[in-house]
Amino acid sequence: MTNSVDECVTILLDADITAYQFASRGQTSYKFGTDPDDVAVEVLPVEDIIPSMVEHIEELKETLKADRVIVCLSCPSAKGWRRGILPEYKLNRNPAGVPVLLQELKQYLRENYETFERPTLEADDVMGILATATVIKGRKIIVSIDKDMNTIPCTLYNPSRGTLVEVSEEDADYYHLTQALTGDTTDNYKGCPKVGAVGAAKLLVKGDHKGNWERVVKAFVSKGLTAADALLQARVARICRTSEYDFKLKQVKLWQPPEIGEIKDDD
Repeated sequence: MTNSVDECVTILLDADITAYQFASRGQTSYKFGTDPDDVAVEVLPVEDIIPSMVEHIEELKETLKADRVIVCLSCPSAKGWRRGILPEYKLNRNPAGVPVLLQELKQYLRENYETFERPTLEADDVMGILATATVIKGRKIIVSIDKDMNTIPCTLYNPSRGTLVEVSEEDADYYHLTQALTGDTTDNYKGCPKVGAVGAAKLLVKGDHKGNWERVVKAFVSKGLTAADALLQARVARICRTSEYDFKLKQVKLWQPPEIGEIKDDD
């Protein structure tokens, strides 16, 4: 028996990560020489991997008592909106490290599940937009191991840890500005020089969104950078919410910070 529309539980699945994990399980690498490129890869038939991926999704539905799964995928093009404002975004990724079966598993998900992907959006943005949209009735649960999803006010399930948490808007805004300060080496954006997680925690105050943005700008200015540098990092760190996406034009509306007064080096 399924729930009524208002009681419906929808999983927003981080399918980029799901497909990557199962594609990785479908291959084994063997080193056969001294050169770093001397590697042979044995790959299982994709038909051997698909059943375990489907079983995983069914287990998620059972665990979360979900009625619906929306597969969230990144735009196949490398020209995401973040690279449009920060060309070096994710350029540190090694194409040789991509699992062989990744695209085949993504295509299977597209063909067999309700799917949402849009030009220039990453799967993170898709989940963020749908999680904060009113068009999907009932409870929505983001399923992802990605820490960046803590920047979205949502119900978040981490399948690796088995944890289900409610991320408030206050906590999501706080974590977003934490990311703007610390940057992300995996995604190749730098944040504020020499400000790590401990330093960010000392600077920011939960619940003081406008004050926190002023603190972020001051931190960048104190390192010889500008408010524009701070804004660029914050925009790249921002996972889109539904108010930051134009559904008709299929375009992102770049994040706008709260207005603050002019900040100088000696402030």
